[in-house]
Amino acid sequence: MKKTVDIPQGKLPTLVRDGVELPFDPAAPQETGEVVLRDRLEIAHSCELKPDKPVNWRAGLFVTADGVVPEKSVEAAVTGGTYDDRGADGIRVEAHSDDFSAVIADGGRYTLKNAKIVMPTKSDGKNVCDFAGLGSAIAAFNEARLDIEDCEIETEGVAKCMVFADNASDVVVKRCRMHAKGGKLYDGYVNSADFNYMVASPWVLGMTGNARGTNIMGDKTSMAVVDCDVKARNWGVLSTDNGEGNILAVIDSTLTVTGGEDDKKNPYHKTYGSGYGTYILGCDEDFRGVTIHAGTYVGIARDGNAVYRSSRGPIRVLSARNGETLYEGEGKGNISRLHSDAFGIMAHGDAELTLTDGTELDTENAAFLLRCGGVHIRVEDGAKLRPKDGVLLQIIDDDDMTVGVDWGAEREIQFHTDFYEKEGWPSENGQITSKMPPPDPSDMPPPPPVPEGEEPPGPPKLDVSFHAADAELKGDIWNGSGYYGQQAKQLAVTLEKGAVLTGAISATETIHVDENGKQNTHFTSEEYYYLGHVANRPFLNGDNTVAVALEDGAVWNVKGEGVISSLTVQAGARLNGSVTVDGADIVPQPGVTYTGTITVRE
Repeated sequence: MKKTVDIPQGKLPTLVRDGVELPFDPAAPQETGEVVLRDRLEIAHSCELKPDKPVNWRAGLFVTADGVVPEKSVEAAVTGGTYDDRGADGIRVEAHSDDFSAVIADGGRYTLKNAKIVMPTKSDGKNVCDFAGLGSAIAAFNEARLDIEDCEIETEGVAKCMVFADNASDVVVKRCRMHAKGGKLYDGYVNSADFNYMVASPWVLGMTGNARGTNIMGDKTSMAVVDCDVKARNWGVLSTDNGEGNILAVIDSTLTVTGGEDDKKNPYHKTYGSGYGTYILGCDEDFRGVTIHAGTYVGIARDGNAVYRSSRGPIRVLSARNGETLYEGEGKGNISRLHSDAFGIMAHGDAELTLTDGTELDTENAAFLLRCGGVHIRVEDGAKLRPKDGVLLQIIDDDDMTVGVDWGAEREIQFHTDFYEKEGWPSENGQITSKMPPPDPSDMPPPPPVPEGEEPPGPPKLDVSFHAADAELKGDIWNGSGYYGQQAKQLAVTLEKGAVLTGAISATETIHVDENGKQNTHFTSEEYYYLGHVANRPFLNGDNTVAVALEDGAVWNVKGEGVISSLTVQAGARLNGSVTVDGADIVPQPGVTYTGTITVRE
């Protein structure tokens, strides 16, 4: 018999049939099942959302420092196993609504073992928010400590995050298998970086997708992922967003972007899906014995730091909140193996990046793609960079700014949908920044609003450094910045003890190219994959300086030709190539720093 249900004000309904959570339609009579009414959850969270973006959390188990709160939980949707105020073992949760979670911890400590959580939803992005944990399979808020062990988690639908952590929470995920499969976006979705709207990858990142496996938000939030297999269809496997002082440790785990239909039209697609292994934002990320398979980037850095190394020996992870031990154990002794069908690590904000302890980075394109300054890279202790196109480091101007955005009240950050570039090299078409007329202020969009109590951002950092030690590198290092109205970056390359570089180092000018090497003067957001792909030719525009220093027995075997602005070869180091300074041939003397227009040839 069909029945209608009256929903009192302030209550959230959940329909459960045979232990399975199902979407509830208040306009339609319910055939069978129990309609559970619960008070709207009030949870402090770090994401600033507009009042018209409601966050209606619902959960099978809602946990606080006092344990499970029955009057705020939908226990009818939790079957099998056992659970109490300290933890759950062997439970199953199957949820079909966009915005339902299996477990939400708001403070306190809870352990979830041997759970199976499946969420085969039809989420199109309208009723979820993985910046606020809405719709996440598991979420931790406000200094919660959550241990997730030996669980299987699978979500389907747009922005259906598997594990979410916010506001100084500590989360440890061990021996779990997780897969976020994504879904189909609602009609009319506008690509945006505004948290109130964004449920898919911004296209200006050069990728697509709407599935993120995990997300970290807030300040001093920590997550350790140990001995896990984590997959996301497209967008990102492990993400961090909008916070400071956070920690992500990934140990003896495999991260994979699995891919989908969108990848078939991508000419750079080989095996894996469009997206990244991890996002490095406001976070110190430590990778030990990690395998990453991604279609676009191993990682993206923006105001964060990352170290990639082996898992040899004892490993200890500390809480960002209180410095206590979050995880401690013996590593399996794996080296980190990183693979991308396109680029290695892309940076569009400050970052310190270290590859050490035998880490292997295999890419089709540049090992490091930098669209900004303020980035410092170390490759040491037997780390290997193997870019198939022969580019170790590529600096370019920021594609975000080249595409452009609109700042508006309705959708604060809305990207243009077309990329344009003048035909020909910048030195030939007037696109060297320092030689271009200043932009008309009336043509510039207004700056983004500065939140109350915060200082406006200072000028961008323009320095980039690349250090190599105890590493044998083959490939080129290019500084192709200072064009299209953007400021040039200044690059410093230092080869230290045990470093051998075989390749060119040069200031360059760049043009965007397609998969056939032809200049790409115009493409749309539907061809997102073309962003970042450039060709170089040596050119010093007066601002994209390159300083090279060889120290402590380092060797540079020059290949091809490059133009730099500073050269120092210390005693015991060796440059195998010819050098001219301002047109005059020289033999570099030990310890002397040469400046000017310096051409280095093999």
